[in-house]
Amino acid sequence: LELRADGTFSHKGVTHGTWSWDGKRAVFQPTVFGSQSRDEMQAAAEASGRVFSLGFLFEPFELVGEGEALVTPDPNSLIYTEYRRI
Repeated sequence: LELRADGTFSHKGVTHGTWSWDGKRAVFQPTVFGSQSRDEMQAAAEASGRVFSLGFLFEPFELVGEGEALVTPDPNSLIYTEYRRI
């Protein structure tokens, strides 16, 4: 997860978008997955006669600051992620 000072982020070079702090929470708004925006993905799916079902990739998500780490807000979640500054 790369957080840039200009308020943009990149996750694994695939998901890109904007981020901001809200108290102890880092709030992320994905705008591009792969090389396409939500609208581009939806148009491509519909042009191929498919139902667009990947809208969830563009839903906002958050991580919570705990010391030097960003973690998933719910430690009981199925996947617990911790990002540390390196």
